[in-house]
Amino acid sequence: MKTLYTFLLCWMTSIGFAQIDRAEYFIDDIGNTHFPITINSPGNSVSESFSIDTTPLSNGIHTLYVRAADASDAWSLYYKQTFLVHDFTNSTVATQINKAEYFIDSDPGTGNGTSIAITPGFGLTEAFSIDTTPLSNGIHTLYVRTKDEDDRWSLYFKHTFLVHDFTDSTTPSQIIAAEYFIDTDLGTDNGSAIAITPGFSVSESLAIPAAISDGIHTLYIRTKDADDRWSLYFKQTFLVHTFMSPVQTQINKAEYFFDTDPGVGMGQEISITPGFDLNENLAIPSGGLSEDFHHLYIRVRDENGVWSLYEVIEFEVTAPLGVDDNLYLLSKVYPVPASDELTIDSHSNTIESVKLYDLNGKEINTFDVHTSLFKIDVSPYAKGIYILQVKTEKGLLKKKIIIE
Repeated sequence: MKTLYTFLLCWMTSIGFAQIDRAEYFIDDIGNTHFPITINSPGNSVSESFSIDTTPLSNGIHTLYVRAADASDAWSLYYKQTFLVHDFTNSTVATQINKAEYFIDSDPGTGNGTSIAITPGFGLTEAFSIDTTPLSNGIHTLYVRTKDEDDRWSLYFKHTFLVHDFTDSTTPSQIIAAEYFIDTDLGTDNGSAIAITPGFSVSESLAIPAAISDGIHTLYIRTKDADDRWSLYFKQTFLVHTFMSPVQTQINKAEYFFDTDPGVGMGQEISITPGFDLNENLAIPSGGLSEDFHHLYIRVRDENGVWSLYEVIEFEVTAPLGVDDNLYLLSKVYPVPASDELTIDSHSNTIESVKLYDLNGKEINTFDVHTSLFKIDVSPYAKGIYILQVKTEKGLLKKKIIIE
């Protein structure tokens, strides 16, 4: 039986100004069919869980690729994760690991590697030594795998290591040179020189010329010591993208919707005066909404037909509560969700105290206020849903808030 894999996507913008508003994944081949990932809350960083149905995939090793895009249609580099698809229909009974082996560089076939002494069990932690005397100087790869009582071999674990003859290297030598190259290795001493202060360790800032084509590139850096020995290189992938200066255009349309997005241009239109920025008083009817928490979304469009990301406000529809009902109308709590600071604005009503509770009713904090505008630093609190209790001269207001 194949299964449904669930992944957690975490992404953050590193260049530019637009927020992340969509993401997609594909499997094995970059040219394969792309599948959209729902982004519930567009922003400068996103964290989303999504599931992949592996039923169409063959048993074996596959690679998942994920990338995100912002509102200006600039795509990120992709993140990739290797995973295994296997039919576990007949594997209901766990079996112990009873054998392990390793090999270096070339696979001699299962059962033909160098045996590792182990104590059989369902999990292993073993230390073992490898004689590197027969190996040539240079970079090698160690592979380790295990076998269970049903004679099934695991995938191998691999680790790269360096073999070097340090016989004549009893005296450390200083780093005297460094160089970098982009995408293609021109050979040692042929890269672009990096100005450094010689020493046993170096820490330098590097400015790379801007004459690089748009796209994904790889930067490589290596150093050389006083004995003319070059290090292995360090590499870092980066993106070059030309961001054109935006031309400011007027906002000429606005719309809102509740809870579910009907699509851009399909919401309830808001009457506005076109301009480069808007400040409108809105009376939005909530008739027809159930008594529960809801979300109001508002977005605008410019003269070029480009829609903004939406702003979202959480609110609660309740049955009439008499005096308390006025508190909902006279008090604002924003932003929701909040990550750094939460503002409580009761207009002309004096706030006497504010209390914060978790969903179990435990009091987290209490504040003496005596003002009509109060701000709470919520950054120290764990992410989640809380109950905010605001006591004013008009009465008591309770509201759910989200801290993220």
